[in-house]
Amino acid sequence: MHVAILGPFNVIGGVSTVVEEIASVFCHRGDYVTVVTVEQPEKTFLQHERLDIFAPDAKSNLPVFKQILKLADIIKFLRQTHYDIVISNLYYSSLLGIVQANKKIHIMHGMGCYSPKIKDSFRAKVGNYSNILGNKLADTTIANSYLTASVNNIMFEIKSTVVPLGVSQPEKNISSFCENKRDIDLLYIGRLVSAKMLPIVLEALALLLKNNNQPINFHIVGNGPEENNLKALAKDLGLENKVIFHGYIPREKINQFYTKARCLISLNPTEPFGL
Repeated sequence: MHVAILGPFNVIGGVSTVVEEIASVFCHRGDYVTVVTVEQPEKTFLQHERLDIFAPDAKSNLPVFKQILKLADIIKFLRQTHYDIVISNLYYSSLLGIVQANKKIHIMHGMGCYSPKIKDSFRAKVGNYSNILGNKLADTTIANSYLTASVNNIMFEIKSTVVPLGVSQPEKNISSFCENKRDIDLLYIGRLVSAKMLPIVLEALALLLKNNNQPINFHIVGNGPEENNLKALAKDLGLENKVIFHGYIPREKINQFYTKARCLISLNPTEPFGL
């Protein structure tokens, strides 16, 4: 069986993780998998002889034109093959209309929200429309949680099947987790984007330290477009010695941070999957 998965790949983020795990499952079943993405993966997490990655690298100094060229290459590539199953994620649902497959599936990873900020509102609407379009073009729509399914059903009358996220590769020495010294006070793991509202965490931490003499550290794991802005804000708030930016960390080493942390923090207002 030949499966095509459309979505982000080999980048830090929850959706990329889901794409990689789905690809891994199909590969280990003996199926052939093609991942189609606009990303240019710098790190290679998943490698398998049955896995191919199509990630066009368009040559252009204009970001918008570069994305258009990438989209054109992807459309041309997808039209060359008839797949058994195609799975779309996020705004990749727009490609379901041009790809040929026996079965088309769209996965909803969350729901948009409306904000007075134009940029945030636009991003939320893109998320909403990607689910609406995916539901229209797919044979089956899957939601990653009952919250995602419920909100999209109420807002857009999207009927979906809930498939909760799971742990595919549990740690062998999971019993030793509780023995680790918890020397990380606050921990964030994920993409460094505005939707995660990390500036609020930094400002709250600065206020807390101002009124509290106890030492508190904040470890940030991940990278993204807001990384430099967050580092500048941490410096302006006098948190250079309290906030540690680790950048990209390979997924197999992420659990080392979880087991050393006292508190995991996330302020994403549209987080669809509870901890």
